[in-house]
Amino acid sequence: MNDIKSLIHYGEKIQIGVEDLNSSIIPMPKFEPEPPDPEKESLKNFLDSILPPKKVTENKLIFYQFVSCNSAITTDVIKLSKLLDNQLRIRGAKETGICPIRENLYFECFEEIIREVTINCLQRGDLLNKVKLELKYELDYFKNLYESIIAYSLRKVLQENKKMIKLKNKEKQLEDDIKDLQNQIDNLENEFEQREKEENEKEEQAKKNHFETIKVLKFDNENKTNQAIKILTTPKEEMILAQAK
Repeated sequence: MNDIKSLIHYGEKIQIGVEDLNSSIIPMPKFEPEPPDPEKESLKNFLDSILPPKKVTENKLIFYQFVSCNSAITTDVIKLSKLLDNQLRIRGAKETGICPIRENLYFECFEEIIREVTINCLQRGDLLNKVKLELKYELDYFKNLYESIIAYSLRKVLQENKKMIKLKNKEKQLEDDIKDLQNQIDNLENEFEQREKEENEKEEQAKKNHFETIKVLKFDNENKTNQAIKILTTPKEEMILAQAK
């Protein structure tokens, strides 16, 4: 059993044809209607213009169902209120926030109220229908505005995400560059320390060689000095004898 019901009160179904095998409608024979009441006809035409009839198919029979022209009483309004609450629950409408189901149900309830008011006073019904159309226009406007804002926000988020990805890639590239530079610095420091060590070793070796050279020269100088002193202090006769030998 289908629990989804319309909040608008419709009248009896009027058969307009039969659906054949090709899904086309075979029209029913027309009967000459009774002369209509001008006031009722005007009311019916107005109701049909603001609340068009719905087409129903049952067992391959095609029906049109027009809105009811019967006035409503207090009991009908109470039933409408209960039906609205029941349909909100059955169709799973949200209690807060944007909800198309809740919006459609309340609009449908409003249209039923317009139907009831129109039957008692067509002018009031016409005014309420204009209010409904203006409200619908305003809601559609704000809905489009909301969707535009959401779309714009999504675009901005996507743009910011792309920028963030670029920044992260740039950050990673900079980190890699820093690591490469740090490795170069470490290599240069190691090379500098190695060269400094080699230079210190060369300097120490040069000092050592220089010290050895000085030592040798000093020793040689002392020997020559001693020889010179010895020559100068030796008597001439001993020198001649030493040379003769």
